[in-house]
Amino acid sequence: MRQGLPELTPREFIEKWKASRLTERSAAQSYFNDLCKMLSKPTPTDSDPEGTWFTFEKVASKTGGGKGWSDVWKRGCFAIEFKGMHYARSTRKVGNRGTYSGKGEPHVRICNVAQSG
Repeated sequence: MRQGLPELTPREFIEKWKASRLTERSAAQSYFNDLCKMLSKPTPTDSDPEGTWFTFEKVASKTGGGKGWSDVWKRGCFAIEFKGMHYARSTRKVGNRGTYSGKGEPHVRICNVAQSG
């Protein structure tokens, strides 16, 4: 932290990710860790080294049946799934249609994490 400031400013965050050409899969964990830095919050690994209540790649139940993965999950708070622009273009709608933790956490889908697609 820089004298009371976040490790990453909003401007630095935007510039970094605006320039990114990584795929969703390549970018998701780094993106979320940078988001934590920008908000001065601990990352999942710093908060929960065992991954029991705050972790990346958590098994989730799909609303239509079967299993999937939440890119980031925090018990009682959220399940996040990152998607690149290819997802937004292919569905023309961003919504809660994919995996869900089944534990009562709101499911959040974030598109355009990286300029993939």
